[in-house]
Amino acid sequence: MFAHVFARSSFEFFIEGHRMAFSALGGVPYGIRYDNLSTVVLRRRPEVQYNPRFLEFSRHYNLEIRLCNPGAATRKVGSNGPSEVSGNLFNTLERFGSLKALNQALHEWVEHKNQTVHRTTEKKPQRCFGRKTSEPCLKPLEQCPDPSPVKTTKTALMIFDTNSYSVPDYLVGKALSIHCTRIRS
Repeated sequence: MFAHVFARSSFEFFIEGHRMAFSALGGVPYGIRYDNLSTVVLRRRPEVQYNPRFLEFSRHYNLEIRLCNPGAATRKVGSNGPSEVSGNLFNTLERFGSLKALNQALHEWVEHKNQTVHRTTEKKPQRCFGRKTSEPCLKPLEQCPDPSPVKTTKTALMIFDTNSYSVPDYLVGKALSIHCTRIRS
């Protein structure tokens, strides 16, 4: 399990939470099951339409998006994690003076839960990640490097894949991230 509380629920924090989880787990899962949140899926009918920004993120990490059936979030594996967190930790919010203190306590609680024998599997969750099996549950993070910042030229250009792209003049000399989506054939 991994958990972290952010100040806001914007898309950028949602993505940052994924990256923090991948780092904490030491790899990227092959797929993640999601509820019907608009950060992931915009609509289900007549066909599934994913949020394009999240789709780009999932392609970067080669992450399969698995959607829960509407109204069946309890079918997610390990779906009691959020209710455990809210029941055990968030009921005592007033004792934490800051978001940093809350996250420190939350991370300690999660670490404790990851070292506790699970009722169903009768194993400690932390031990499942170090196992040697024919099918590993995580891809190494090195296979999915984050894009490196690119510095713009003095003439307001950014070079990517041997092409030059213009940027607004107020970004000259600043390091920027390039996000691209490659079509897989």
